[in-house]
Amino acid sequence: MLPIKFLGGVLAISSGMMLGREGPMVQMGGTVGIFIARGIGSTRAQLRVLMAAGAAAGLATAFNAPIAGGVFVLEELLQTFNPRYAIATLLASASGFLSARMLVDTNQEFVTGPISGSNLTDIPWYLVAGLVCGLAGTAYTHYILATLNIADRIGISRAKRCMIVGAGVGLLAWFYPTVVGGGDNLTQSALLGAGTLGGVALMLAIRIVSAPICYAAGTPGGIFAPMLVVGTGLGLLLTRLGETLFGFGPVGGSLAVVCMAAFFAAVVQAPVTGLVLTAEMTGATAMLPASLAACAIAMSIPMLLASPPVYEALAKRKSRLAKRRKVYLFAKK
Repeated sequence: MLPIKFLGGVLAISSGMMLGREGPMVQMGGTVGIFIARGIGSTRAQLRVLMAAGAAAGLATAFNAPIAGGVFVLEELLQTFNPRYAIATLLASASGFLSARMLVDTNQEFVTGPISGSNLTDIPWYLVAGLVCGLAGTAYTHYILATLNIADRIGISRAKRCMIVGAGVGLLAWFYPTVVGGGDNLTQSALLGAGTLGGVALMLAIRIVSAPICYAAGTPGGIFAPMLVVGTGLGLLLTRLGETLFGFGPVGGSLAVVCMAAFFAAVVQAPVTGLVLTAEMTGATAMLPASLAACAIAMSIPMLLASPPVYEALAKRKSRLAKRRKVYLFAKK
């Protein structure tokens, strides 16, 4: 599994598919944890701990965010802050991050342009950002699930899906080369506050529509990084709208930082991870109070609309498909 995930992830992302590197890395980290657990004859409970620890290390390495790597596994995957799990995941996350730093010269993932901090005059903007991210995040979650369901109903093999989607991405890359791929360049531009209103709107439309389609194709890759692109893009779009309609708005990348955390909180429904991840990846700790308020509003929207967290919905979907396959194979016998 490790070589397949590694090579598949490299080929998919390098070819321009709008997927994140964190998906294969989390899976590879979890697989390493399983190998270790089986090698030392661990119990089922110990295997769960080691698998979670490996996943945390993979995520920490992918984003240069050791705290967020551990917190994400505890908050979203395990949904417990049991001390035993916490120690294992945080230690593995830290060791993975330090190992990566020794092998590769890793720095902070993103830099930001001028930010306003928790300026009182910008509070209405942050509240609006939370509302927009909550609604957009809820819609995005359902769109991801809808694309997967449509892909299954079409009945085309995974290989053909990959070829069709890959051809579409290649065509898109011919006309708009900067919008394809994992999207780190787009996230960075948004955090610097770079882009016109029309350009940002076009980029968002392409990424929102295309990234879930790439995921539904079945190639190795995650939706984590694409979510950050959409979140920061929404923040920059709101900034440009404010400047166009009212002649003013929050400074530089302020709203991009806030929406990065808020959109993540709405889709994943893991606000602590969103806050920590944003702070680690951007270094914009001055935006934490504003991000906290926006995350609270953003997460309340999907909860009120009874929309599930995206990873929970994906896990349940995978479980249902596995059960159907077992029933089908049993019926064939």
